[in-house]
Amino acid sequence: MFILLLATRFYMAYTGAKEIHYQYKGIKYHTEKKELVEYTDIKVDGKYYRSLFGKTDEFLGTIKVGDKVFNYSNTPMKFNEYKMTSIEEANEHYGMIYINDMFKKITIDVHMNKGNGVYSSSNWLISGPCINRKEAVSISDYLIRNVK
Repeated sequence: MFILLLATRFYMAYTGAKEIHYQYKGIKYHTEKKELVEYTDIKVDGKYYRSLFGKTDEFLGTIKVGDKVFNYSNTPMKFNEYKMTSIEEANEHYGMIYINDMFKKITIDVHMNKGNGVYSSSNWLISGPCINRKEAVSISDYLIRNVK
């Protein structure tokens, strides 16, 4: 009985909603043209739901990158087992987002519309928290590498 109670308590503590409020500096950089670097603010506010047993983690809230606001207050953002998913602004595909544990690190691969519903990487990445291109590349490499 005690083990069942302990397991239930662990499950509820692990999978219950976690309030997250992050605000950090980020870098938008071009992967091929090293001189193209922009500083940006990243803000994440909402609730993060972790899962067990192969189910997807979910986020309800808003992500703001510079002047772009990604609102997932009504429909959750669902991450696959690699902690990645597509990100949209006003129902328009923006790119792919990669995170580590509950948004402590983030990378967005910004996509461009090639027409007919086809999108591909624009060679722009946004990463945070970081203060220079070297740190941004390191975060992107770490988060995206986990997918490959």
